[in-house]
Order: sequence, then C-alpha cells, then structure tokens
Amino acid sequence: SASGSVGAAGSAAANSAQVSSPADTADGSASAPVALCGSVQSRPLESTFHIPQRLKVEILSAENLRDADWMIGGGLSDPYVKVKHVKGGVGKNAFHTPVIPNSLNPVWNHVGYVANVIRDDSLEFWVYDEDMVGKPDDLLGAVHIDSHAIPPEGLDGTLELLDQGEDAGTLKVRIMWLEDDEMA
Repeated sequence: SASGSVGAAGSAAANSAQVSSPADTADGSASAPVALCGSVQSRPLESTFHIPQRLKVEILSAENLRDADWMIGGGLSDPYVKVKHVKGGVGKNAFHTPVIPNSLNPVWNHVGYVANVIRDDSLEFWVYDEDMVGKPDDLLGAVHIDSHAIPPEGLDGTLELLDQGEDAGTLKVRIMWLEDDEMA
C-alpha cells in the first residue's frame, strides 16, 4: 500500500499523521475492509457506485489516547473528534464531537451525517486535545477511510489511530450508507 500524509490546519510537522492509503485493485474495482489500521485495508467488491450518497457516522468512543495535559495540575487530555469529508483531494469539516474533559478513554456516542459521498471520496477522523484559549489544540491521532472501502452493509469497527506514524490509541466508529430520504 502507498504511504501518504493526511494534513490539518497548522504546521505539517505538528498537525499531520502518517497513514497508509489503501490502493484500488489493479482492475480499478472498488474495495471493502479487511483490517483496520491507520486506514482501512481493502479487498475487491462486486459493485461500485458513482451516485452521491449520504453516510451516517457514529463516533462511539476512543481508548488509550495520549495524555497531552501532562503538566502538574494539568489533568488528562480533553479529547474531541473532527470528521472531514475529502472530495477531490480537498478536506472539509463535516462535523465534530463534543469535548470530553479529562479522559484518555472518552465515550461520545455522537452521530453526524456526511452528504454527497461518492466512490473516490474519503473520511478523515482527527482526534484532538482541546487546550486553553490562545494555544492550538494538540493532535492525539488520525485515521482515514476511503469511501469505496465501506461495504454496502456499513462498517462497525475499531480504527487504529496514528500520530507521526506511531500508534496513538483506537477509535470505535459505526458508518452506515443511507438512502437520500433517510436520516435515522
């Protein structure tokens, strides 16, 4: 698999995570997940899609996050997740979870929706530690999923977060394809 850099606002060194990108199969067919690690590894699917669809994305929880508030009296990390929809190589914020104060194993059970998703798009999950006003939030880890790697029946799994190529905990998500008129 190819290696790529997923970037965020700010300096690339401080705010980017190295993740591996699953490549399409040689015949150009779509893919479905086999394992979850930094990004979804994939295998061929029988069908492809080119009509924009909507995704229901549930950010359930995270485990073993880094303590970015390590100073004396600083408490633990205050994590939240930003979900970005990458279309044509450009990532736009789709939604974010609330901040869970003082937790390395936060539970969000947060639901968001991503509209107009096609085969060549991807989702990026960025886990940050919220910091004081005037200080940039610390990146705790990131992972991305190519939309063609999400099977028609959806995805319910634990994603391994990476930060600067290192293990950075896990993120539990549930992703479901919706019909145009479905919101639940």
